[in-house]
Amino acid sequence: MREWAQSAISLSWAMSVFGARQMLSMLTPQGRAASAEDLRTVAAATEQRLGPLAHSMFRFGDQLQRNTVDLAFSLMNPANLAQTMERGATAAREMAQGGLAVARQAGAAVTGQGAAPAPDAGAGWGPMS
Repeated sequence: MREWAQSAISLSWAMSVFGARQMLSMLTPQGRAASAEDLRTVAAATEQRLGPLAHSMFRFGDQLQRNTVDLAFSLMNPANLAQTMERGATAAREMAQGGLAVARQAGAAVTGQGAAPAPDAGAGWGPMS
């Protein structure tokens, strides 16, 4: 337990120092490029240590935040409003499908049963009666 506590505190401190370093790197264009690469490397290393359910949750959240950032930057250019709205609708649909897949996998993990096969992503809502 002591080793776990020390490791958890070390991780917290390392991430604080790393974050401060990344913020300082944002002051120059070269630093921004290097900082982005450093952040990608740390995220990828962390992602590799996740189990299947945590990995699915990570991928879902990562895609959600990436879509949100893309949408926010797209909204800064009003000339592309129609394209931005279409891209936002597509992203929302994909995120809903991804969220359902993660929920299915979480349910299967909790109940100890295999996950139900995911429906064909292209099938949409299917027939309505």
